[in-house]
Amino acid sequence: TSFFGVSNASIVRNEVTGACAGQCSAAVNVPAGFTLVLRGVQFSFSSEDHHIRTIGVEPSGGQFRIYMSDINGDDRYIYRIRYALVPTSMLSAVSQSSGTGIASSTATLPAGRVVLRGFMLSFTGDDHHISRIAIVPNQTGTMRVSYLDKNGDDGISWRVQWATLR
Repeated sequence: TSFFGVSNASIVRNEVTGACAGQCSAAVNVPAGFTLVLRGVQFSFSSEDHHIRTIGVEPSGGQFRIYMSDINGDDRYIYRIRYALVPTSMLSAVSQSSGTGIASSTATLPAGRVVLRGFMLSFTGDDHHISRIAIVPNQTGTMRVSYLDKNGDDGISWRVQWATLR
């Protein structure tokens, strides 16, 4: 099978689903010699339309820390995290980048095939209706992070965990 253009039968694909309010964690069995990499993330509130202040999924040992909250952090949501367990030997770098900005920001990464391991995005002020969420690494060594509402004039802070494939 192929993962980001890399053929390796030892890559394991799986997903975890659940419901949460504010912040929670989901256990994942990570064998020695493997690293968690995101393949896709889906969030939805279980009731009506909501403002969002913070959203994210971050690997931590054998679990994902999961966040989605408005200003008071008590609304229930549903999550689906699709992930892969990649042999660590297939990775040339595992790190994270962080920053702040107004609606979007850019970070420098090593050039190459970058895969996302996790992220946390937060408005630095109030909560907002979301217009766009984007984390876009490219092979030339930059990553653009966008988290904005309809007018794109709000301060954000962000953190992205990533890995580079060999």
